[in-house]
Amino acid sequence: MPDAALVETDLPAYLAQLPGPLARFREGDQTAAGIIRSTVDWYGISPRMMLALLEASNQLLSRTDDGAAVLSTPITASSDAPHGFAAQLDWAAAGLRAGLGPYDHPPVVQFSDGMTTTIDLNQAPEGVAMQRVLAHGRTRTQWVQAVKAFVQAFASYFDGALVVKKTPPAPPPSGFLYRPWQAGVRVRHLAYFDHQYPTVDTQTHDDGVMVNYLGAHDVQYDGHDGNDFAFPDQLIGTPILAAAAGIAYASTHRGNGVYIIHPDGYTTVYWHLDRFSRRFMGLINSGKGVKVAVGDVIGSSGKSGFVIGTPHLHFEIRRDGKQVDPYGWYGKGPDPCPRDPACLASTWLWHSSLRGEFDFTPPDQVATVVAQPPAYSVVVAPRPEYRLVDSFDGSVTPDLAQAPLQIVGYPVLVPGKYAQALQFVPGSALVLTGRDSLAAADDTVSVWVDTINATTGRHYLFASSAQPDVKQQYAGTIAVRYDVASDGHAQWIFWSVADNGTSDELRVPRLDQGFHHLTIHWQQTTGLKQIFIDGILVAQRQGVALPTRIADNTTFGRFPHGKSAQLTIDDLLIWHDTPTVSQIMAVVNATDQQAPQQAVLTRDMTTTIQLVPIRASNDPVVVMRVEVDGQFTDPQPLNTQFTVTLPHHEGVNISEMLAQVAVELTTRSGAVQTVHGVVSRLPVKVTDVHANR
Repeated sequence: MPDAALVETDLPAYLAQLPGPLARFREGDQTAAGIIRSTVDWYGISPRMMLALLEASNQLLSRTDDGAAVLSTPITASSDAPHGFAAQLDWAAAGLRAGLGPYDHPPVVQFSDGMTTTIDLNQAPEGVAMQRVLAHGRTRTQWVQAVKAFVQAFASYFDGALVVKKTPPAPPPSGFLYRPWQAGVRVRHLAYFDHQYPTVDTQTHDDGVMVNYLGAHDVQYDGHDGNDFAFPDQLIGTPILAAAAGIAYASTHRGNGVYIIHPDGYTTVYWHLDRFSRRFMGLINSGKGVKVAVGDVIGSSGKSGFVIGTPHLHFEIRRDGKQVDPYGWYGKGPDPCPRDPACLASTWLWHSSLRGEFDFTPPDQVATVVAQPPAYSVVVAPRPEYRLVDSFDGSVTPDLAQAPLQIVGYPVLVPGKYAQALQFVPGSALVLTGRDSLAAADDTVSVWVDTINATTGRHYLFASSAQPDVKQQYAGTIAVRYDVASDGHAQWIFWSVADNGTSDELRVPRLDQGFHHLTIHWQQTTGLKQIFIDGILVAQRQGVALPTRIADNTTFGRFPHGKSAQLTIDDLLIWHDTPTVSQIMAVVNATDQQAPQQAVLTRDMTTTIQLVPIRASNDPVVVMRVEVDGQFTDPQPLNTQFTVTLPHHEGVNISEMLAQVAVELTTRSGAVQTVHGVVSRLPVKVTDVHANR
């Protein structure tokens, strides 16, 4: 039997000592060892659990054939589990983590033959989790056999022991690199920098030996001169950020790439991008650089260039033209890389503020994650016509949002059109990030606005600009502002600048006090621009040259990096599709705010629930439980949109009844949040109940 300690230190070496097919198996450009390691590390479960699960399910540690028939369904052939080795391991790891609990009552599992069983909670939590995962797609008899096989495999291969990682405490170092993606994005470390000889781009032969910054050989791939990061939730299209400030250049040599020159001789490289940020418009392959700050969007992840398999970000560091690894060197002895004349000894370069997230903690440090309750709101039966809703009812947190919202400065809440409204004050703004903030092709924004404090000057309601710093042109801009001249005359201006710098302003003279409803709509294909005030079309123009691309972000309350507006807004809406005049008028005439989180009148036996993240977190949610009228489901992995079955009451005579919905969320560190919603239900007739069975 191979040395079990290798599971933690050199997983490929461990698998190579087994007769099973995992040592030789690849899915795309990933090895089985790499898939297993990255999956279990994300969910915080033992790799020994996953290996024993693979053996119990399909003898993938001990079988002597190539396992081709089962490697796409390594855990179960159940239709409710995804196909593919990596996808199914991710599914199983999520189930194992959620299966650890907590439980209000012993969980009941149902088998493919219709039988059920109750799992005893008087055992190790890992045992409960394992039994729940193995129940998928199996009869009760098959499940009993699989559970016995797991227990036997865990005892035989690992002596029944789970290994707990221990890291000695030490003060954190400080580096200059920040994460090249947004906080809270799920990341998989696909490939590491090869400290033996980083030769992948030199067109010379690799030496057949891969050594990463820990001195480990159980990672891919030989000769690699950078670190590859993949984004499982959005392989193509995840925003990529500048890891440090500098001068950025865009190039399409061997795929879309950006390199940024920093002080002290450092250069960061970002390759295989799907697309560039709009800040590089007209500058790609020009040899002309553009100034970027840390955190600026420079493009999005993809697979351009010589990518085989998973789309990813290739992230590379050079100093004075020589290769270095931002993870430094923590193997035995000195860093071997300087033996290559194109390589320097590496030191840790990630900023100390990243400590505790992803793998941005030095190996000789304690990776402490501060327990922070998750921040989600719950939407019951979300309105399909809206993409964003923010009613400012006690906070700036959106009621519904498909793009992350960043609060800049300290906007204040004041009495509004309905309950409360948001008032911009100096230094404040709201920023929607990502592709779904606003669409250049066709979009509509509605909001209640009070201009009483805007007594003079220029006040931007919102703006999205691909070139916010190019003052002579501002190409790629959509913006709406309220201008007050020195003589007191005021007007709303819908300003747009096409890709070629052609500017257009649609103007509406207006000087009002109190809240008025403003709707702005544009359509790029027809060049249509429209302004509605209080539901009435007051200005429009067609045939305007509108931009094909705007910014990755949309700023409310100021032009990007500009002066804050003296406006007050309430009930901000961004529409999914172009609204009709009657839909706009319905918003204007509504007696209360248009928030989607409200009692929903329904006869249905099920209803949709959507969880809206309020802010990104380095302490991700790993367990979710749903409660309907006091009854909790078993723990499950996080799912931000799902349906729940509502309890029915036959023979009720009341005009309506309420169903209470609660969602309990638990993070990896154990912090808990419970969010609540309510469904207002019509009485269900007995015939209706039977018809839906």
